[in-house]
Amino acid sequence: LKDLKVADLDICHFWGVAHSWSSNFGLTGADCENYGETPRVKCMVTESTPPIVLMELNSVSTFNMMDSVLGGDTQAMQQAVQDMLSRDRSRKDYPMGFVLQGAGPHFCPGGNHHPVTPKGGTPFTMSTLISSYCNVQFRENAMPGVTAFTGSNVGGGVAIATNTTARVAAVNASMAFGNMSRGASPLMWLSRNLCDAIGRAEAISIYLTDSTFSSYGALKAGLVCGVSPTLPAVKQQAMLVSRRIASSPSARLVAWTVPDLNTMRYNMEATGFNNNARGGTMFANVGAKSKAH
Repeated sequence: LKDLKVADLDICHFWGVAHSWSSNFGLTGADCENYGETPRVKCMVTESTPPIVLMELNSVSTFNMMDSVLGGDTQAMQQAVQDMLSRDRSRKDYPMGFVLQGAGPHFCPGGNHHPVTPKGGTPFTMSTLISSYCNVQFRENAMPGVTAFTGSNVGGGVAIATNTTARVAAVNASMAFGNMSRGASPLMWLSRNLCDAIGRAEAISIYLTDSTFSSYGALKAGLVCGVSPTLPAVKQQAMLVSRRIASSPSARLVAWTVPDLNTMRYNMEATGFNNNARGGTMFANVGAKSKAH
């Protein structure tokens, strides 16, 4: 693996979040853990045929739970990938697929229910509408993407993955929504993507029963296409699946013909989520506190 190649410092200034280079992972954002020493995301491209972009959520201390800080770094990562995709396709390092994974034991257990107020944050930048938009941009990359499920994946963690072409899971992974009991509602086009992935009847059953799926239950339902015995193995499997799809011109069309993001549905989901938050009952089962703006 090597650093994601960008136009050096010019693109750094364009991002507006770059403060230093690290030896392995490109840019380090200002709002990262440990005052900028550890990035909240990692982004690299393989020196393979075809090249594959590896995108990793790297907020280990919060188990990669979604919040405005992780969202900001994810947005910067998306911009880097989009910059690379805007270049001449004849370049030998032009990526043809991507893998999305999480550092630590969990891919993403959903939203961070603890208060997160980054410096310079506003009610607008920290709103559900803005902070989750970066997670639906995976479908805008026009290349096949595979998510590696590890550990506990609840709500938004599964919703992010449904914006990628395929998913694989570690044997100890679990997937759940629990939105009925948590007083939450779908986000990130989940109300459409889940139906597309496993069918409307199965999607309704999962959502309304608050059931938790094991990795093999998800495989049987069609939510994942493979199960691996360990965390390193499932990440390797995700890379192999992405390379296999990217190597087939006909298979790549599956990713290139994904319907455009329906912004009206996305906005309606975000509005519903914010309304639930104002009610004061969302995530009450985990001791979350609500603040109405």
